[in-house]
Amino acid sequence: MKVQRETARKARKVTNYMGADATVYESIDPSVTSEFVGYDRLIHTSEVTVMTTDTEVTEALSDGESGTIFVRETPFYATMGGQNADTGEIRSADGSFVFCVEDTVNLPGGRAGHIGRVISGMVKTGDTVLVLEIMKMETPVVATEDGTVASINVNVGEMVEAGALLATLNN
Repeated sequence: MKVQRETARKARKVTNYMGADATVYESIDPSVTSEFVGYDRLIHTSEVTVMTTDTEVTEALSDGESGTIFVRETPFYATMGGQNADTGEIRSADGSFVFCVEDTVNLPGGRAGHIGRVISGMVKTGDTVLVLEIMKMETPVVATEDGTVASINVNVGEMVEAGALLATLNN
């Protein structure tokens, strides 16, 4: 009987008090929160407060790793109320670290988790990063005259300044 009991305990999944499967997010310190600052900005500088892999809280994420990054302040809207979550990037100011945010989740306790993967470099808890929300950054462009596009003067994903010549038209 003792062997059966031990075998059953080892086979049982970890669950929370409601019986649902426990997640890595439940091991985050409850004092960690995220403030939404996206009402008036799409880019914001913030501090990385916590990071997780799929299975544990971690101090760093690097090249090719998937995980979730939490920052003090974020312009990203998290999924809730039927609205889609924002996507974008979290990066270092010098571009040596880039994390592609594929989803943003709203978690209990006022936390917004940015789920994605590291494209390049490494980030550590405590690093200051740029949080770039790009879901709403695409702006429709209207030509001032009719014509056929002769050339496109920017690359996909390239940031442009207001008034920049994006394309050349043939009349």
